[in-house]
Amino acid sequence: MKQNFRSTILIALVFSLAAVPAMAQTERTLELQTDDGQIDVPLEDGVPLRILSNGDISATAQAGFSCPTGGASCDDVQVSLNSNGGSFTLSPTTVTQGSNVSIQWNGAGAWECQGSGLPGTSWNSVNPKQPSGSQNVGTSALTAGNSYQVEVTCSNGPVTDSRIRTLTVQEDTIPDPEGCEDVAELSDFPDWAEATDALYGSGVVNPSTWSAVFGDSFPEGGTFHLQLTKGEYAAMRFTTPANLNSLSAGSINSEISSTSSQSGAGPRMISITTCPGVFDPQEISDSDCLAANVGSGESFKWTGPGHQFAFFQCELQPNTTYYLNMLFSDSDAGTLPPEQATCRRTSDTACSLILEPRDNNL
Repeated sequence: MKQNFRSTILIALVFSLAAVPAMAQTERTLELQTDDGQIDVPLEDGVPLRILSNGDISATAQAGFSCPTGGASCDDVQVSLNSNGGSFTLSPTTVTQGSNVSIQWNGAGAWECQGSGLPGTSWNSVNPKQPSGSQNVGTSALTAGNSYQVEVTCSNGPVTDSRIRTLTVQEDTIPDPEGCEDVAELSDFPDWAEATDALYGSGVVNPSTWSAVFGDSFPEGGTFHLQLTKGEYAAMRFTTPANLNSLSAGSINSEISSTSSQSGAGPRMISITTCPGVFDPQEISDSDCLAANVGSGESFKWTGPGHQFAFFQCELQPNTTYYLNMLFSDSDAGTLPPEQATCRRTSDTACSLILEPRDNNL
């Protein structure tokens, strides 16, 4: 893994030493002169070495390097997660199951860190980690009602420091809106089920709420790599802002994933409804709120109330709870139940797209 070399400057300061880079045509080494001898740090090829304005050196050591235990001694090396700039935080410390938690750490003096305490998540599986960084971790694999001891351990050779923070996972207790009791959700049909997890970066997230997927309130957000197996659909709950008006407009854009290891995309069926998982045009008051055979690179568009500047856009009302429903299918709008998807790569059992919401206020 790549490691930030600023931490090694802490080693040089502890020894009261100067770090002198030795450059070669094809291989670069940073030499640390110590009282016990020289420590040679091989640098990652192609990554610049910089001297910062505060005197620190910023560089990247080759994967697998750690402070040696013999010869030039590292006995005075210091690693800290709560001093000398070291830290470890969770935000928030209480989350609804399926939402993301942001984890930030800085192991001062460390070469690498290990995360644990959240089984089934990317925090446990993506190890080792950079000495400092941040990670958004989905919690759909965790059990609602439980508290978890999230730990990070940072090390420089044999020298380590650990810190633990507590994460509490709550159950999503928001019921379906009133009036949805007699509205057929797609999961009422055989061979269809609402997805409880979907790919998000290197982990999974529960695609049941907008905030869990995109991290922000509607309509803004980041990007989401949506991967659904055949027979699954997503129903993401969101609430429109109170200031939504006739000048409000936006879209959900999508592209085929460029990552070859991910499943190929297929045509999609999309709806925005006040009840979750609804694709029946008889239950959707605005015909523009249901679209089928939407391909990669195409957008599903929405507007605020009374919008007069464009056609074929789903009109939303302010301060109202909706669901963005999406599945992969070759069927036309109104086909119930939809046929199973045929992915771009027909051998795949799942389809995927990268989604990005855009706020296009006029």
